[in-house]
This record gives sequence, structure tokens and C-alpha cells, in this order.
Amino acid sequence: MDSTLETAIDKIRSVGERICENQVYCFDDYEFDPETRMGDATILCTRLGIPVTDDVVIEYAANRTFSPLPEPDIDAYEDALGASLPDDYKQLLATFGAFHLPGSAAICLASPTSAISSTCDGWWFDDPLTMTVLAISSYHQHSDGDSIGFVRDRDRFNPALFVFKHELRSGGDDPSLWTEHIADSFAAFVIAYIDGL
Repeated sequence: MDSTLETAIDKIRSVGERICENQVYCFDDYEFDPETRMGDATILCTRLGIPVTDDVVIEYAANRTFSPLPEPDIDAYEDALGASLPDDYKQLLATFGAFHLPGSAAICLASPTSAISSTCDGWWFDDPLTMTVLAISSYHQHSDGDSIGFVRDRDRFNPALFVFKHELRSGGDDPSLWTEHIADSFAAFVIAYIDGL
């Protein structure tokens, strides 16, 4: 295993008991009925080991989000995208799943289904097989609504990590118009982010 990836795994484990604070809407297991506009956080709160609440913003230990993703699920993720994913990202998914990190940037790694859905719905791409970017997490370091993720190069997503600036997205489909390089890899980003907490 690459030393950067090993360090990232150690750093993620080290923040396990630190508290994250996020909206319930960023969780796949938050049950929301769009017709009644009512939500139920019972299953979510139980999984996170916190008292059941109707609050929109909840606090929970980061390690309560750690749930390794099986390799067949990661393979299916790549199949749905029609492209390979960066190795360090796949290894972090296999080790921690859709994990969250503490801090003000709201790092909430999306599940594969959510990453595809939010990139298509939120970034106006119609088809996962042709979308030019993959948003893997929210990133509110400088602006609410931004994301971080990878840029596609034909049949693979490059390992470099970018901020997707939502306020610039309307400028066109070319990712160079609304992305900013922030790390050479997701693992390198995680290390720098946790070191800055």
C-alpha cells in the first residue's frame, strides 16, 4: 500500500471520536417524504448512536459513519460510471465507506449512489456514463454549495482532486471554467485537511 494512503487511513482513524456537525439531509438513511415535507431521522440517529431528534442539524462521532464498502459495490460503481476510479479513493471506500470528517468544510463522502445522483442532478449532467466530473463530497471551506471530486479523462477519473465551484458552473460544461485543483490525490487531501483541524 502507498505510504500516502497508509497515512490517510491512520489520520482518518485518529479522528474517530471527534464530533461532526451536519444536516440530516446529507445522509442516505434520512427518510424524507417530499409530499408531506416531513422527515424521520429515527433510523439515522439510531445508527449514529445519538438520541432521536427532529433537529435538522445533528452532532455525531465521525467513526459512527465508518462502514466499509464491499469490493463488488465498488466494481458496480465503476460500471455505472463506465470509468475507473482513482485507486486511493477506492481503497478509502473499501476501508471506511461513505465516511464523514469533523471540521467546517463539511466533508461528507457520498455513497456511490449519492455521488452519481448528486453529480447528475446537482451539476446538470444527464448520464453517468458521459458526465465530465464526479462530485464525491460537499466542501464548504469557502462557499456553501461547493463540492470536491474528480475530473474524467475518457474511461477513467484522474486521481487529482478538484473543488467544483457551484456559483461558476452556469458558465458552461467545460470543467476548467469552474474547478480548482486542490490536491494531487484524495488521500493527500485527507492528510492536509485533518492536519489543519
